[in-house]
Amino acid sequence: MRHLNLYSIDELKFLIKTEKFINLQLQDKDIETLKNSIASDINALSSNISKVKDKQDNIDKVLSADFWEDITTKDIKNIQANFTNLMKYKKPNIPDIIVSDIKDKVVERKWISY
Repeated sequence: MRHLNLYSIDELKFLIKTEKFINLQLQDKDIETLKNSIASDINALSSNISKVKDKQDNIDKVLSADFWEDITTKDIKNIQANFTNLMKYKKPNIPDIIVSDIKDKVVERKWISY
């Protein structure tokens, strides 16, 4: 069975996050984690793509702290409309490189025969 791909995985994840945000906000629950996650996704958009550059004013507005103070459902729907289609241009999460400076102490050396 084949299916129609209307959205990429990143676009669907973003839609789910914003819908979850609306649900939690309506239930007066903690929205801080989702708020940071949505802002992080928007911040991770590649700025060298023309479609993203066209929305730079909206990106700056959404990433400001003032925007999130009195956010409404209409604002979240606006975020969905403006940024869902851009999520395919999101930079992948690159894990941090961990450098360990642990000295290896050799206690005993001997040949191993197989």
